[in-house]
Amino acid sequence: MKNIDQKATTQGNELRSRPYDLAVIGAGPAGSLTASLAATAGLKTALIEKEQMPRDKICGGLISSRSLSLLPKEIHIPRAIASPVYDLTVVRGKKHYHYHADEMLGLLTDRRDFDHFLYHCALHREVEPFEKCRVSTITGICQGDDKKQLFTIGTNNKLHPALQTRYLVGADGAYSSVARLAGLRKGLHRPCGHGISAQLTSNETTESTRIEFYPLPLLGGMAWSFYRPGQVNRGVGGLASTHNLIAAYRRLFSPAPGEKKVRGGLLPFCGPLLPVGAGNLLLVGDAAGLVDPFSGEGLFNTFISARMAVSALIDAENSTQTAAVIYNRLVADYFRKGFLPTLIGAILLHGRSILQPSSMPVSMAALAKNRLFFNRHPSLPENLNLFHLA
Repeated sequence: MKNIDQKATTQGNELRSRPYDLAVIGAGPAGSLTASLAATAGLKTALIEKEQMPRDKICGGLISSRSLSLLPKEIHIPRAIASPVYDLTVVRGKKHYHYHADEMLGLLTDRRDFDHFLYHCALHREVEPFEKCRVSTITGICQGDDKKQLFTIGTNNKLHPALQTRYLVGADGAYSSVARLAGLRKGLHRPCGHGISAQLTSNETTESTRIEFYPLPLLGGMAWSFYRPGQVNRGVGGLASTHNLIAAYRRLFSPAPGEKKVRGGLLPFCGPLLPVGAGNLLLVGDAAGLVDPFSGEGLFNTFISARMAVSALIDAENSTQTAAVIYNRLVADYFRKGFLPTLIGAILLHGRSILQPSSMPVSMAALAKNRLFFNRHPSLPENLNLFHLA
């Protein structure tokens, strides 16, 4: 990857005279997949990241099998950075409920490595990278149906103070600066949950890869321990405040040698606040509020939104409608058919577990196996061909 690293570092000394077809802000999984698919479809694409890659990411590091199924078929995640997992345990007090799956449940990875891998996949598809570029201004935003709008993105990078693009995708997280600058989140959007996690090193390099979940119904969430050779990731996520989550973390897990600092992040899992786009500007992933309300997983809906966004961009090229009109319709349809039932199910599950605590481990394990790992594409819009770009 040396030539790609050089490309990412140099980035070119001058902006091209012709505007980009698409600029994606945020080089996490949402941004990298969106940029990769768009470039494959023939759009001249820029990928803008405020930090230098690779960078750390707060996450448990579990990539479910259903999330993996949404990646283009030619993307093969190296086993050097990811370990397959087949064993699931749900822990409730002193009781342990073990499940072994014949089909791979998913992969365990360090998000720093996984995000960097997807980023390089985008660069290999001729996506132009702009690292250490924090977006400060966006002009040219149109709330109407003007298909001829042209965005000018201002950054704090002296080498690349500005660039222009026909389409713009915000993939910059739960508190998206793109959403804020575009006026799509006027004080209404508040992530509904928090997650905290810590990474531990382990001397057991032969330790089996496995995942453990700990239901926490009173906190509206769960804790986890993910084990892979030489590494353990453990954390807590839910509706509670960060303070209460840290207290639960300390109550569940004993201090361990080599434990890194516990860090926290936001989990916007109450669904998208429509619209998730305006004109030819779209929001994907956490920026669109698409975290799974049952598990707190973000990657599955992130990858779906990336594919929806690129599908909308392609359709907009040959339509009188803007990309946002098409994309908002797709997201609303998916929210109604797939996301909303999951949200209702999560609420009912946590409510039942408070009234009947003994039912939680069995119910959670069954739902985890069926919904989190193997339910590939629940109730997706019929007019969305998820694999036509793969």
